[in-house]
Amino acid sequence: MWKNRTDFCRGSFTVEASFILPFICFLLAVLLQTILYLHDTSVFASAAYEAAQKAAELKDTKTKERAAFAREQALMLLEKKRLACKDLEVEAWASTGKVQVCIRGYTGFFGGISLEAKKEVLYTNPVEYLRNIKKAKNLWNKITDG
Repeated sequence: MWKNRTDFCRGSFTVEASFILPFICFLLAVLLQTILYLHDTSVFASAAYEAAQKAAELKDTKTKERAAFAREQALMLLEKKRLACKDLEVEAWASTGKVQVCIRGYTGFFGGISLEAKKEVLYTNPVEYLRNIKKAKNLWNKITDG
């Protein structure tokens, strides 16, 4: 039937490769999707935090202006990046002591994956903060010395 063992081995390599190659391709596709997901998540988180931080640093602005500024900053930061997500939503809220930025995205890979990053930054007046620390130190010195 077979003249030698090499005739048998040639066909078996083809059969084995036909099972293994699609599995390897599937693993590479899953790995690529995971990398894109992690990349987009980290970009969303950093853009949300940076936008909230910039809005919190504004002086003498109303909460609506702060929220609008945070939203514009987040959109500006995201438009420079290459993302797998196409449907982006950016929301920003500002209250008397904090700024919140929420970025949502959706990608159609593997049945659809949604991403979300929400960051919050508290804002204070640094001059007032340092003055309060100095007052607290002076009070502590009066209590311990007297």
